[in-house]
Order: sequence, then structure tokens, then C-alpha cells
Amino acid sequence: MELQVVCGLLYCCLLPIFLLAACIFRYNALSLVYLLYLLLLPWFQWPNKHTLRGHTGHYIKALFSTSLIFLLAHVSFQICLYTIPSLDDELGHNCSSWETLSRHIGVSRLPLEDPWSMVWLLTPDLGIFIISLITLILCSCLLKKREEGPNPHMSTLLKEEDETEDDDVEGEDEEMLSCSATEDEESPYSSSGAAQLAARLRATAQHFLRNMGRIQAITLLALAGITLPSAFSAFYFLLFIGVCTWWACHFPISHLGFNALCVMVAFFTGGHLVCLYLYQSSFAQDMFSPAGLWASTTKKVLWRYYGAMMALHLNTLQTLLSMGVSPLSESQISKESVTNGSSQHDTGPIGEAAADNPLHLVGRMILQQSYICALIAMMVWSITYHSWLTFVLLLWSCVIWMLRARQRFATLCSPFILLYGLALCCLQYVWALDLEMELPQHIGTMSLHQLGLDRAQYPCLRLGAMLLFTLTFWLLLRQSVKDMFSRKKRVTAPLQEVTTGENTGRNESILKVLGGLVMSLYAKYWIYVCGGMFIMVSFAGKLVAYKIVYMLLFLLCLCLYQVYYSLWRRLLKAFWWMVVAYTMVVLIAIYTFQFEDFPGYWGNFTGFTEQQLADMGLETFKLSELFSSILIPGFFLLACILQLHYFHKPFMKITDLENVTPIHRKRGIENPDLVRSTEEVRFEEEDLITEQGDDPSEVDEAIPSKWGLVMDRLMVLSRTFSDTLTHVQSFIWRVLELHIVKIVSFFVVWVALLEPSAMNLVLVVLWSFAMPYGRFRAMASCLSTIWVCVIIVCKMLYQLSVVNPAVYSNNCTVPMVNETSLELDEVLNSTLYKAPVDPANWFGVRKDATVLGYTKGHLLVLMLLVFEATVYRHQIHHYRQQQCSPPPIPVIFPQATRDTLDKGLLHCIKYLLNYSFYKFGLEICFLMTMNVIGQRMNFLVIIHGCWLVAIMVQRRRAAMAKIWSKYCLFLVVFMIYQYVLCVGIPPALCIDYPWRWKTSVTVHSALVKWIYLPDFYTIPNSRNLISDFLLLMCASQQWAVFENEKKEEWMVMGGENKDKPDPMEDMPFNPAPNFINCRSYLDMAKVLVFRYMFWFVLSVVFVTGATRISVFGLGYLMACFFFLLFGTRLLIKPSRTRLIMWDCLIMYNVAVIISKNILSILACVFVLEMQKNFCWVIQLFSLVCTVKGYYDPNSVFDKECLLPVEEAGIIWDSICFFFLLLQRRVFLSFYFVHITADLQASARQASQGFELFRASIIKNMHFHQQAEKKSIQQLNESMKRIRDKQQKYKEGRKTSDIEEQPSDSKEQKKERQFSKSKDWQYPWMDHATVLNSGEYYMFESDSGEEDESFQEEQKPRQQTAFQLAYQAWVTSAKEALKDHQQRQREQRAEAKKQQTSQATDDAEEGEAVFDGNSKEVEEMQEEGDDAASQATGRDIVQRILDILKFLWVLFLAMVDGFTMWLNLLTKQYVDTSMVLSEERYLFIHNISQRPSREPMDDQISQDSENLTVETCLDETDTDNVRFNSNVNVVELETLGGFPKSRDFSSTTLSSELTLELDTEPFYSQHTHRPRRSRTASELISERPFSVEELIQSREFYSSQNRLLKLLFALYNVLAAHSELVCYFIIVLNNLVTASVISLVLPILVFLWAMLSVPRPSKRFWMTAIIYTEVGNGMENTFKYPQPKGQKKKKIVKYGMGGIIILFLICIIWFPLLFISLVKSVVGVVNHPVDVTVTVKLGGYEPLFTMSVQQQSIQPFTEQDYNHLSNLFRKNAVAMQFITMYSYEDIVTANIEGSSGSVWRISPPSRQELIKELLGSTGDMTLRLDWNFQRDLGKGGTVEHTFDRHSISLSPKNPVRVDLASLLLGSRKDPVHVPHMFPNYIRAPTGAEAKPVSQLYDGDEEGYQDVTLSLMREASVNTTGAQEWWDISIADCKGSCDVLPMVIFNDKVSPPSLGFLAGYGIMGLYVSVVLVIGKFVRGFFSEISHSIMFEELPCVDRILKLCMDIFLVRETGELEQEEELYSKLIFLYRSPETMIKWTREKNEV
Repeated sequence: MELQVVCGLLYCCLLPIFLLAACIFRYNALSLVYLLYLLLLPWFQWPNKHTLRGHTGHYIKALFSTSLIFLLAHVSFQICLYTIPSLDDELGHNCSSWETLSRHIGVSRLPLEDPWSMVWLLTPDLGIFIISLITLILCSCLLKKREEGPNPHMSTLLKEEDETEDDDVEGEDEEMLSCSATEDEESPYSSSGAAQLAARLRATAQHFLRNMGRIQAITLLALAGITLPSAFSAFYFLLFIGVCTWWACHFPISHLGFNALCVMVAFFTGGHLVCLYLYQSSFAQDMFSPAGLWASTTKKVLWRYYGAMMALHLNTLQTLLSMGVSPLSESQISKESVTNGSSQHDTGPIGEAAADNPLHLVGRMILQQSYICALIAMMVWSITYHSWLTFVLLLWSCVIWMLRARQRFATLCSPFILLYGLALCCLQYVWALDLEMELPQHIGTMSLHQLGLDRAQYPCLRLGAMLLFTLTFWLLLRQSVKDMFSRKKRVTAPLQEVTTGENTGRNESILKVLGGLVMSLYAKYWIYVCGGMFIMVSFAGKLVAYKIVYMLLFLLCLCLYQVYYSLWRRLLKAFWWMVVAYTMVVLIAIYTFQFEDFPGYWGNFTGFTEQQLADMGLETFKLSELFSSILIPGFFLLACILQLHYFHKPFMKITDLENVTPIHRKRGIENPDLVRSTEEVRFEEEDLITEQGDDPSEVDEAIPSKWGLVMDRLMVLSRTFSDTLTHVQSFIWRVLELHIVKIVSFFVVWVALLEPSAMNLVLVVLWSFAMPYGRFRAMASCLSTIWVCVIIVCKMLYQLSVVNPAVYSNNCTVPMVNETSLELDEVLNSTLYKAPVDPANWFGVRKDATVLGYTKGHLLVLMLLVFEATVYRHQIHHYRQQQCSPPPIPVIFPQATRDTLDKGLLHCIKYLLNYSFYKFGLEICFLMTMNVIGQRMNFLVIIHGCWLVAIMVQRRRAAMAKIWSKYCLFLVVFMIYQYVLCVGIPPALCIDYPWRWKTSVTVHSALVKWIYLPDFYTIPNSRNLISDFLLLMCASQQWAVFENEKKEEWMVMGGENKDKPDPMEDMPFNPAPNFINCRSYLDMAKVLVFRYMFWFVLSVVFVTGATRISVFGLGYLMACFFFLLFGTRLLIKPSRTRLIMWDCLIMYNVAVIISKNILSILACVFVLEMQKNFCWVIQLFSLVCTVKGYYDPNSVFDKECLLPVEEAGIIWDSICFFFLLLQRRVFLSFYFVHITADLQASARQASQGFELFRASIIKNMHFHQQAEKKSIQQLNESMKRIRDKQQKYKEGRKTSDIEEQPSDSKEQKKERQFSKSKDWQYPWMDHATVLNSGEYYMFESDSGEEDESFQEEQKPRQQTAFQLAYQAWVTSAKEALKDHQQRQREQRAEAKKQQTSQATDDAEEGEAVFDGNSKEVEEMQEEGDDAASQATGRDIVQRILDILKFLWVLFLAMVDGFTMWLNLLTKQYVDTSMVLSEERYLFIHNISQRPSREPMDDQISQDSENLTVETCLDETDTDNVRFNSNVNVVELETLGGFPKSRDFSSTTLSSELTLELDTEPFYSQHTHRPRRSRTASELISERPFSVEELIQSREFYSSQNRLLKLLFALYNVLAAHSELVCYFIIVLNNLVTASVISLVLPILVFLWAMLSVPRPSKRFWMTAIIYTEVGNGMENTFKYPQPKGQKKKKIVKYGMGGIIILFLICIIWFPLLFISLVKSVVGVVNHPVDVTVTVKLGGYEPLFTMSVQQQSIQPFTEQDYNHLSNLFRKNAVAMQFITMYSYEDIVTANIEGSSGSVWRISPPSRQELIKELLGSTGDMTLRLDWNFQRDLGKGGTVEHTFDRHSISLSPKNPVRVDLASLLLGSRKDPVHVPHMFPNYIRAPTGAEAKPVSQLYDGDEEGYQDVTLSLMREASVNTTGAQEWWDISIADCKGSCDVLPMVIFNDKVSPPSLGFLAGYGIMGLYVSVVLVIGKFVRGFFSEISHSIMFEELPCVDRILKLCMDIFLVRETGELEQEEELYSKLIFLYRSPETMIKWTREKNEV
């Protein structure tokens, strides 16, 4: 199969390419033969077994033989030429007739001297030979392979394939035409759905490809005709026109006829190509001259034309072969004898499939509307190609558009339109021929160019465009003929059964629905397109009169729509007709004006000049301008016609407000047509399925197609989308209905403020009064619409060129100096004097370059006004359509009321969106007033401040409402007054304002600006008035709120607006629900706002005062400290007292803002005087002007009196004002009553929390005491048994010793007695003896049976994240996931079993935390297991998925584990809070909610403090609990006498111990045990009742997701350890400020707070705030030696340990400190004593060498240092480097420019140097070396520091040529060397002195340029001249004979410290490391001796012994401690005893 494909590719692709190349590469008879082969190639079929044995094989062999013969002919001819001289003379290059003939044949002498000619002659034949040979060989292999047959199966496949090929060759069309009959006769398998689908797809594909082939053939026919118009090409052109016209006329065409046409075209194309090829020969060109008429009409070949012909020929033949050239059978001919356009689309399965195809239905729908395309094409044709002939098309289309029955009339005219279009195409084709001289140019006096008869530059493009336009005419004609046939068929055809596809009706209904939707959209929104086209046609290009008429019509329509809607509806159709007629007139006028004589006709007819005609819009355009000038009105005409004829009626129906059709919406669907059509489709489907019956053969046919299923799904999705879109639209329209008037008013005023003028003053007046007086708003909208239209028309008329402002502008006379107070520059910039004054500018019109940009503001205003009316009318239509009335209250969500506010967060948000201004409008008005003050800060806003004070001092809402109407009226008048100030008097009067007159009191510009006076120089900023208008809007809304809140419906829906100081006055109960115990997110938000807002507001007050260092800020700080000092007591004070204090703070805030506004006159107007004389006032009040424009900031820069720019303004004051008002509303809220009650209850239970905390501590202490007592008791019993055994052992041992040694000597007895004697005054001297007194007998009783360790039954613990990660590491992620899943299942099963019993707190916590992710992960893991079990080739992908799943599970486990750990840390705090909250709940519900007496906070705090002092107990840590968990619980229970309780594990914290302990640890059974206080966890577990509200709160918290749980846990950690957070902030504050004042707080923390147990008292916090006391001192006493059996003092232990730690810190810190001291303090400056600079060129003698000593090395002075700093002050990096040195560290080495030595170079070296400079191709190096020498006696370890800078001189570098010229003596000028001398060098302590890169821009590019000069002087002995080099800085301004080098010297260590610091910090650290390493090595060198003690199997007994030692030590049993310690020492001395004691317990 692959070989056949290769053969096919060679035959169909490569072989034609080679043949085509052989034809084109050369022109001769041999290539002509190849051309014939190429033309014959498509006639032969694809190579296969049959064709290779037939014609195709013969064709390939013939081609191979021909190419071989041609090659042999070349070889033979060349042999004959070289062997027969006479033949060479006749056929050589002698231009004879024989030689010419041989060249045309293709054989000629090969020019050996010209290889390209040889290639040109031989390559075609050689290439054809090679490709034909390869093709022949592969085809032979293919035949051989087919004959052999590899195996029976393959033979069968090949046989089937051959049969298939035969079928394809012989009967392809038969199969497609009889597909439906064949499908019925196929096997059962082929009749299945898949086989039918495959057959249908194949048939459809073949049909599609055949049609595409036909279309391509016809298209290539057209291209062949128009590519290069000629007489031969005219055949293709006319044939194309004829075929298309035949098709358009619906004439019948047989299959055989079309094949015959293709054969004819193929033969003609072949002949045409042969003729063109033959004409390329000189014979043909001599016979028919190229300049003749015949050649002009036939054309000499062009490659693009030749390619088009060849493509046409090949494609035609391919199309012919695809349709079948072989004789057809009778059945085929009978079936397809006659086919037309309709039948070939409707016959057989292809027709059914096409009918079922929605794309075909869409195409048919488009075809039915083809007249629209034709009319558009007629207009575009006439506009694109301007001529009288195309003008007919324009008129014709316009007439048809205006008719009502335009489709019918277009159908009737379609033949004539087509004939006219074809005539135009044919005329253009004639004029496209190369007959410019033969064709006429004029008819009489009229140029044919005006008729469009001229030759274009590219005729093919014009002809192509015309044919595309004509294509629409053909479509129109075809549709008209088809409609005519359909009408006749309906009239004459009898009634018959309709047999169509089952899905046709479905698709047609769906398309109807979609069409209805599209039409409804167009009906709604096409008018907006027309409106946009109005604006486009009015403002596109130059503004002329006819465009103004367009805008006038548009504005008239909009005004009528806004003012009189019913009249607008009646006149709308007439309006569209008038617009259409006017547009046609404009279009015809512009179109005809472009002809030659028409400008003169128009001028004579109208009497207008050319300029006046141009203003009307009649001017002659260029081609590109003409296209745009005609195209835009043409499309506008089209848009208007479409609106008039198609969308006007449905639009009128939609916008009819009187006759609104009610709808009954189903499931939120707004479009009833969509619902109805969808239901019809569903019912049709059900009927279709029902009618099919039970016949199994019809089941498959009844199944809807895939397209139908897709459409059904799309309908469902569209229905859902429609519902959602409907809700969104309704919401948006409702929002616009409520707020559109605000948007409109704001934008209208903003546009008016952008351009203050007299005309815009009307808009400001209208909307200023419309805001507070709502009844005036409708009239204001209408009047504004009319007035804006007037403004737009005036602005457009003013842009006409006939309006010349220079004619009537005024030139005001410049006043004298004694007549005005203006400065000279102010006079020149004044509006009166800087230019002629146009009087129209004051009214609001002026000349502008872009009219649209100039009028876009008012256009947008007009659009908004119209949109406002649209919104209101849309809502009226909506309410009538829904059969409902508008909501009684203008809100967005009518269902959200005061009753639903507390149901949830979403309800609260909806309520706030509805009633936010209703509830907080007054505060918003106050904030807007602050905004006005802050934005402007001038004289006029002081009035606003006074009004604010006057309103706020009322304090009560009712009192404010009484004066609010007067306030609104003031704002209206004040707004208009300020705008009048901005407009001012007309400048055309040339009268300046009085304050600019020259008087005794000078009013300068800054004062004019601050007072906000009108002025022609300092023009008032009108844009600032937008804040005043916003204030007016808010005040107007608040006036409406004051009126509405008295109405009952508003009070019911929105709630009452009361501001009683006591909200609960006259209230039987609190209407607001309790939210303290959060049960929803809304409750959490309420807690944040109502409980914690107070503290946040105080922080804002503090920030406001702290960020503004002034006397005003001091007041904020004092108020903040006052409220912080009172704290919670303020919140529980009586409401009136609290409000009075808070109102005082608000009034202070307002007073500060007003004061700053008043003082702004000093900061803005008199700032220079204040800086000179009253700088203290500036600093005291932080005076600075915050409004720009008063002065230049650079002019007020004064070092002695800096302006506090960063501390100015009232931003923070306004923010503080906002939060103060918000907190005031919080105080007045019913919700705050719950906060007050909770705080009161908290104050009463202030000691209860401490009691719970104390009980927990006591419980922990009792537990530890009992555990220690038990351990001591066990130890005593053990020691007693040990002593008994030891005594028995001693007695037995003594007896044995006596028996063995019957008598001792006297000396031994004396020694024993002496050893037993003790010195009583030194009892501790026997301590070592006691420690070494251990014996084996001490371990004889410690057998396994005495091992009392109790193995607790450990509960299976939850797998942690780290264990899970470790398991995945050692196994795999998949195994870890499986094990994790199994563990979770087991835990859930165990949890279900234990539901009846009470689980431990830890287990509950762990399961609650970890169970959250179990269900999430389990399904994911099961899916992963299934996928893994089924995966075979996806191992890598599955592994990646497993890893990703595991990482997710690991992340969840980490989050859960971290959350659980945080919860365990705060368990005591959470339990305590829970108990206290329950008690507060009971307390609150048992007391009245009315405010009670203020509790005695001082007494409560004092009691709490005393309790803290009396119970200073240590908290136990987790380690102690973990140790105590190993104690035997059974024994503890037996010993303590308390019942068994829940088990506990080692993870239980101190607050979670579950043993019920007594106050005293040990009582007898008959002794009464006193009760103790119970802990929080005990109270929770033993509570006899439960509160439903608290249970719901806990359930709410437990139902949160992981993130919120983690956040809650973090919050609990912070709350439980709040004192630690405070400590951290205190220490952090000291670190940041680093001041002595802040140092007191850390001292208090470390020396008081952290030493207070358990927590610091209230006195500490008070002390920390006010700095009253400072506590405790430290006593440093050491007592040594320590006696035996006595405890060491803590001061000794901690003192010794602290000293050791301090010593270690000093060791680590010492090198850093030492080196730092050396470099900063101790180090000395060692300036260089010698500086040597050397310049070398290559490897030759140095050019320059100079050394300077101390007299030329000058130290820096302070002035030099400052100069250097100023030089680099803008470079931060450079300044960072410079500041590292002081001026004492820097020196300047002034190096002489002349070399210190003569240049002694030998003449040969000199010549070699010159030669290398001029001729060497390699780079040369010019190097600058420097060397600094120091005096080691002054310090340091390195004497010489050096470095170099090299410059690489490339061969093209001009420096090389200049240096060579100097050496040759031909140059006298110095040589300029760039970037050579670095003048800033750093001399470090090391050996490298690098340039300072921080001081150079671009590194080495910043080095200084130098000049090199070679100086010569005659020698004294006249034997030669001495030479030396001079170096100087290029372009130097000072002394040029010195090279200054600035050297930065690092400090070096003095000689006395050189042994330490001489090698730097690294050397010092290496020494320290070596020393420490020696100790470490010594420590680990004896590690072998410690192995036996470190590698012990079981250390439980040793650990128990150590614990016993610790216990007896803590209890004071020091003798027992020594005995046990001796036992431990002996244990480590005896390896065999150690082995016995450390065995595993199961081995004992």
C-alpha cells in the first residue's frame, strides 16, 4: 500500500513538476515534446495494477524512452560535431539557418567555456530521464509485488482493494446516484447505524469534493480570462459568463453535456498553451510582430498567465476524470439524463442529507435574501468605480430600496440588472485589452473616462471586482427563476405525499426560532446602529452644511423622543422617509458633482462661490476621498432603509406603551416565541416517535440525528442562559431606574464645569434646582435636551469657514503700569491682552480643529438624557408586561426589608444596597462636606464649615431636619453663584475687574485665587465645583430621606431612623437579635463592627494625631489616651454620657478641619512672609498649602524654615471624621445594647475567669504532687527492701569473712577504725566516698518482677503529615494513599462505635480535624485505584497523577495537623472562654437589658490584682505532662482514692489533664477531703443543661472549612497569649526607635511582666502606659563552697550558666568586633609615601614613568571632601562609597605630566614598533600601571599595592595611526586616547589597588581621556635628540601638566595589633576554628569509650532511676539522692550490671 502511494505521488506531483520545469527552462522542439507529455498526463489515471498494464504504463515507458532518445541525440550530435569538421562548420555558432534550426530543435554545440549554458541545455532531458526512470522502476516493483502476493490474507485485501479501485474507476457516479437503493440491499451489518453513517459521510464527502471541483474549474476559467485580457483569453471570459448565466437561468444541463464542455475547454486550453509556447520562438515572432495588432490581442506569454492556463487545463481534466469520462451505462444515463439546480440537490440521499444539513438551510435562507446582496453590490459598484454608467446602478438600487415590494421588483428586474452588469464587464474587458491607440477616448466633447471606459493600471483587479459584484446578480436571477418555477409547480402539481427527511421540520423550526431571535434583536437595537451612523455621517471628515442638516434631523428626532413620545411615534416613519430621501439627494449631488462640468453647473445654478459650495459639501474629491465621502452616506442610506422596511414595524410594536401584551413567564423565560417553538419541536419529536409503531426496522430511522441531539442540548443551554440573562437585565434596568437621574445630573454638570460659559450656565441652573426639588426633574431633563441640541448646532455652525472670528474680535488695550496691579508677565498672560477676544467664546462656542472632540461632551450629555427617558419607558413597559405595579419604595431588592436584615449576610448586603443612604445619608452628607473643604481649602468653603458646625451642634436628627431645607436652598444658590464667578463678565467688553485696578491696597493673584474671585489672569478652577454638586446631590437625597422616614411604609420596610441617646428608652425589648455568640457570618461581621470598631477608631485617632506633628495632633493624642485610659468603662457608661464625650471629640475634629482651612490663607497666600518672620507658626500648626497653583515650590525653599509638606492637609482628619461618625452610629444602635450587656456581664465575672485559670493551675500542681508523692513512697519502699537485703548480705558477708580470716592484725583494725572516723566540721568531704559506695548487692533485688512500669494501652494515633511523607518516601505515593485511606476508614468505624460513649478531648479534636479530608480524598483515591488497575500504557501519567494526589493529601494533612496543634495549645483558653460565655449568657438573660448602674471597675480590678498576687503559681509545661503520663494510672487511682476516669496520653497538655484531683494529695479513707474549684473542662463535661444558642454557635464554627478553622486557631493563639504579643510589640518598638524613652518599656517587660506569675497584673499595664514605677533589682551573692545535702542558690546556677553563655558569645563575636574596631576606631591611616605611574605600549620600552613622593601627595581637606560629595550627590551608589571614608583617609597624588625618564628605545625597536602599529593585524595593548608604597612602620602588613588598566588597540583604531605618526615625526599634535586614566583609586589593606567603579558611569567608559605627546630636544653633544613622553588630561580646564589621582586609603591595624588583625577577619576566624577544632577533636577522640553507654537497648530503668534522683532532690531527700546517685555511678562502672539492666523487658 505504501509503495502504491509513493508511485502515485511521483506520478501526480513530481512528474508534472519536472515536465513543467523542462518546458519553462528552455524553449525548443524537445521542450515542446515535454509540454505535450504534460498536457497528456491528466488524461491517464492513477497508477495501479490495471492502469500500469494499460495506458498509464505505456505513457510512463514512452516518456522514459523519449527522454533517453533525447539524451542520446545530444551525445550523438556532440560526437558528430567534434568528429566531422564540415558538420561543425554548418551547425556551429555561425548564425546560419541550419544552426538556427538546430537550436530551435534543441540540439546545438555545447559551449565548454560556459558551464551554465551546458546546464541550461542538458538539465531538462537529464531530469526527465531520472524521474521517469525512478517512476518506471517503482511501478514495476508495484506490479511484481502484486503478482507474488505475500500471504492469502494480504492477497484478499489487495483483491478487495483492486475491486474497489475498479469500482471507483467504472461506477463511482452510479454508486452515488443509487446510494439509497444500495443501502436497502446491503448486508445486515451494513444496515446498522454506524455503517449508514459511514456511507452517508462518504457520499457527502464525495459530493462536496465534486462540487468543489466544479467551482474550482469555473473559478480558474474566470481567472484565465481576466489575468491578462486578450483575444484568446476572451474565450475563457465569455465561456465563464455563459456558464454562470446558464446556471443562473436554471437551464437544464446533462452530465454528459458538462463532460463535453470540460473536454472542449481542455482541448482549447491545450491548444492555447501550445500556441503560446510556439510564439516564444523567433520564427513566430518574426511572422507575427509583437508590436502588431494580432500580438496585442493575443499577448506574449507572461508567467502568471501561463501558470493560470496550465492550472485551468489540469484542473479541468481532473474535474472531468473525477466525474467520469468513460461511457455511461444506460441506467446512469436514464437516471441523470437531465439535472437542474433544484433536482440535483433534492434527489437521493445526497438531497436528503443536504436538506437535513442546517448549513444548507442557512444557505438557502441567505439565497432567498439575495436581492439585498445584489442591491448592496449595485451601490458599492457605483461608489467604487465612479462613472455615468455605474451611476445608473446607484439610481436603480435607490429606487428599488424605496419601493415597498422591493423584493418582487428586484426579482422582476434581475434579468435586466444582470444584462447591464454583463455589458459593463464586457466593455471593461474590451478596454482592458492592449488597444489604447486603437480604442476611442472621447465621444464628441465627452470623455469616455466619465463613462468608466478607460484602461486601469491593473485590469485584472478591476475585472475581478466587477465579476464579484456580478455574482450577486447571478444569484438574484437564479433565485427569481427558482421562485417562478416554484409558483408554477404549486399551481400545476397535484396533491401528493410529502417525503422529506425526518429532521427537516426540526431544523426548520429551530432555524425559525433562531431567526426570530435575530430579528427581535435587530428590531430592538438596529435603531441604535442608525443613530451611530447619524453621528458618523455628521462628523466624518470635514464639517459641511449637509452634515449639519443630518445632525439637525438627528437632534430633532431625539428632542421629540424626549419631550413628546406619542408624537414621536406617529412621525417616526415619516422621519425615516425624509432621511432616506435627503440621503439620496446628498448622495446623488456628491456623486454628480465629481464629473467634469458639474461644478460649473452648480455654481451657475446657485450663484455660490467655490468656497461656499465646499461649505455645503460640494467639492471635487480625490479618488480615496471620494470613496469615503460616498461610501459613508451610502451605508447610512442602507441602514436607514433596512430600519424603515424591515425593523420599523416590530420596533413600533415593541415600543408601544399603550398596548403592551402581558406575558406569563415560564421558568423565567422572557421570550415566549422561544418557549413556544421549543415546545412545538418537542411535541413534533414525540409524535414522530409515536407514529413509527412497533416495527423494528423503523427504530433506527426514528432516532434523531446527532445534529438534532446537539440542537436539543443547545436549546436547553440557551434556555438556562436566557433565564440568567433575564435576571441580570432586570437587575441592571432596576438599578438604572433608581439612579439614572443622578448619573445624568452629575455628567451634565461635569460637562458644564469643564467649559464655563453662558450657555452652560443654563444647564447648571436647571440641574441645581432639579436636585432638591424632585418635581422639577422631568422638566429639567426636557429643557436640558432642547438646550443641549441648540448648543451642539451652534457649535457645528460656528465651525463653517464662512464664520470668521477675526472680523469681529476685539483687541483690548494693554493698561499702563499705574493703571493695573498686574505684573508684566501677568498682563501678557491675561485673557484680555494676550490675543484678540472672540465674543462668542464667552457664550460657549469657539473654533476647534476636531469638531467631534469639541462637541463630544454635549453629545454624551444628550445620549444620557435620551437614555434616561428610555430607562423610564422601558420600566413602564416592563411593569405593564409583567402586570404588576412598581415597588412602593424605590429600592433595588423589594424583598429585602428590616425584617429580613438579620437572616444572613446576603440579606444584610441586599438591605444595605436598598437602604444605605436611608440609614447613613446624614453621615454621607457630612463626609461630602469634608470632601469639599479638603478639595478646595479657600475662603468660600469656610461657609460650608460654618454650616457643618451649625448642623452638628443640633445633635438630634429631628432638629437637623428642620433646617435641612434651608441648607439645600443655600447649596443651590451657592452652586449657581460660584459658577457665575467662574463665567465672569464678557471679556469682549475689555473691562478688567476692580480688584485689578491700581489702588492703595494691592490684591495679588494668590489672594484672588484663595478668595475665589473671577479674574482674567487667575481664572477660577471650575472643576472643583463638582464636589459642591456632589454635596448638593447628597443633601437633596437626605432631604427626601427626612420626608420619607416619617411615612409608615418606609418605617416598616426600612426601619425607623431614631437617634435617641438611650436606644432602649420606651422599648419593652430589644428588637435586634443577639449576635454575641456567632451563629452565622453576619454575626461575625456584627461582632467585628459593634465590639471591635471602637478600638479601631481609637487607633485611627492616634494615627491622625501621630502623623501630624502640630498642636492639632496633640489634641488627638490626648483624646486617644483619655479614651484608652478609660477603656471598657466608657462602653458601659450611660449612653448619654458616652455620646457627650464622643460628640466633644467629633466637634474637636471639625474645629481642627475648619481651623486648618482658615489658616490656609497664611500657608497659601502669605507663605513668604510667614517664612521670614513667623516660622514658629508654620511649625506649630504644620502650615503648608495643599492646593497647587499658589506658588512655585522652588521659590519657597528655605533651609532655615522648611515647610512640612508631608504633614499637611486634612486627609487624616477626614478619615478620622468618617470613623468617628461611624462609631457614633454604633453607639446609637440597638445592636450595641447587646455589647453593653455583654461587657457588663464580663465586668461582673472578672474574677471568675481568673478562678478557672487558678483552678487549672492548682489541678496541675495537685497532679504533680500526687505523682511525686507516689514516686517517693515507692522509692522508700524500694530503699527499705534494699536496706534489708543489704543488711542481710552484710551479715552473711561478715560471717564469711570471719571464717576466711579468723583474726586481723592490730594495724588493720586501727586503719579500719581510722577510716570510719569523720571530721564533723567537714561533712561534705565524704561525698566522693558516698558516691563510690555502690556494690552489686544494690542490684540484686531489681529483678524483672519488681519492674513497675505499666504498659498503657495506647490508642491508635492519627497519622501525621510527616509520617505520611515518610511512608511515601520508603514505599510509594500510591501505597501511602492506600494506607491513608484504610486508616481513615478504620477511624470512622471506630468513631461510629464510640458515639454512645464519651470520647477523650484529644480524640475528638483529632478526629474532628482529620475527618474533614477523608471523604474528599477517598473518592479521588478510589478513582485513582480503578484507573491504575486499568492502565496498561499509561504508567508514567498514572504515577504523576498519584504523586499529585498524594501531594494534595499531604497538604491537607499538614493543614489539619497544624490546626490541631494550635487548638491543643489554646484548649484551656477556649474552654475558659466557653464557660464564661455560658455564664454571661445566663447572667444577661436574667437581668434587664436596660442600662444598669456603672460597676465599680476599680474595685473589680483591684480584686483581680490581689488574686494574681496571692496565687503566683508556675504553669506546667508540656514536657512535665509527658513525663507524668508514664506514671502508673492504676496506682494513682488506688492511692488517691478517686474513681477511674478517662485515659490520657502523652500528648495531653497541662490544661487537659483528666484526673479528678483533690486539694490535698493524700487523705485516709476516713478523712473528709475538702472540695476544690473545678476547671473549665470539668465544668463543660459536667454541665447539667445545654443552651441551644451556644450549641448552634459551636456547630457553626465546627462546620467551617479548613482555612477558616486555621484562621480561628491562629486567632485563639493570639488571644490566649495576647501578653506575649504586647511584649513583642514593645521590644520591636524599641528596636525601631532605639531611644532612651522607649527603653523603659522593655525593661518593664523583662524585669516585671515576665517575672509575674502567671500573668502581670493591671498595675503593670497601667505602669507601662504612664511610666510611674520601675521594679526590681537583682542580688548578686555567691556562697561557696556548697555543703553536702544543701541546695545551691539559683543565683549561682543561673549566674554560672549565664557567664558560660556570655563567654561563648564573646568568642564568636570577638573577631567581628575586633576587625570592626580596627577599621573604625583603632585602625590608623597609612597614606602612601610613593606613587609610581607607568605607561607601556605592547612589549616595548615604557613610554612614561613618573614617581611622586610625599610632597606631591596632598591629604584631603574638609572642603575637598565636601566638594567631592557635592559632585556625586545625585549618585546614591557613589555616595554610599564616599561615606565609608572620612577626609583624613583620602589623598590626592599630583603626578607630573612629563615622564621622569628619557625614552630610550633602540632604532630597530622603534621601526618595529612603527611597523606593528601600522601593519599588524593583531591587537596591541596600551597599559597604565600604578604602584603605591606604604610605610610598614605605621601599620599594615602589605608594603606595595598595585594594579593596571589595559586598552586593546585594534588594527582599525585611529590611536595606532596617530602614535605611528608621532614616531615618524609627521604629526605634532598630541594623540587623544579615550578612557585611559582612572583618577579614583582605592588602596586597600591588601595588594590590589582597584579603581573605584562606584564613581564611574559605565565602568571603564567613565575613565578620563588623556593625550600623549612625544617631546624632542637636541642633545648637548649633538649626537642625537632626547625624547620623552608627556601625558595630560584631555580637555582640561585648569593645570594640564598634572595628573591628579584621588586615592582612598583603608585603615590598617596598628603595629601593636598586627599579630591579630594583620591577616584580616578570615585569618582571625581560621585561628579560632583551629583552636575550637582541637577541643572538638579531643572530645571525639575518646568516642570508643562512650559507645557502651550510648548504644543501650532499653533505658527505661535508667530513666526511672534518673527520675527518682530528680524527685528526691526536689523533695529535699538529699541523702537518698546521694545513695541513688551512687547506684547510678556503680551502674556505669559495672558493664555486666548495665547489660542486665538495659535488656528488653520481654527478655527479663
